[in-house]
Amino acid sequence: MLNLREIKGGIYEDEVLTRNIKDHPETIAYCQQVEDYIAEQLKTKLAKLEEVEDNDPYFEKKEGKESFFSNSKGKREAKRKKFTKPMYSYGNPIEATKGLTIATNDIWSAEVILKEVKFSGDDYTGKYEVTLWDHFGLDLPDMEKKFNIIPSIGEVFVCWFILQHLRGYKPFITKITFTREFMGNLQKGMTELDAEREKERKEKARELNEQIQIDIWTSPKF
Repeated sequence: MLNLREIKGGIYEDEVLTRNIKDHPETIAYCQQVEDYIAEQLKTKLAKLEEVEDNDPYFEKKEGKESFFSNSKGKREAKRKKFTKPMYSYGNPIEATKGLTIATNDIWSAEVILKEVKFSGDDYTGKYEVTLWDHFGLDLPDMEKKFNIIPSIGEVFVCWFILQHLRGYKPFITKITFTREFMGNLQKGMTELDAEREKERKEKARELNEQIQIDIWTSPKF
């Protein structure tokens, strides 16, 4: 039986949740952006190692339809970073039924730490650690979402909101930590890596088109 008097927040971690987050396509796509950013930093700033490290937290903000990144002092980032965090939200109805949406939904913050880099000429291998944070709490925008018109959901959210904001029960903080390894070359930053992937995509499309043409010509004719 759940005793609400014992709920005082704290940090929640789970191996199954972490494994599923690590292997999720949204996470893999996010990590690709992380590795591209690391590659760009190493390519352009290796001579000044103190500039490779990026300690200033930044946030994605929106003004109308425009999205931009700002640093902790509210100043717009000139670098215009291309990524913030992975999300496992209700935008995809199929994904919403698999558990990660209710377990995490909108990641609160993400932290990436480059643990090691080993060089062999211009080639290198590295390892980085990703920590994702999410809090299992409600705020006013949550209460205004459209799905709250469903009676069973709306009632649960009202009780949840009252417990958190009027009764003093703290939501727990979900922590997800995993490491990844990667390879790169000091001559290749974001531009070069994007060009390589585009070339590979076009080559695969060409091969697929050729195979379709072969299948058409060799298929039985009636």
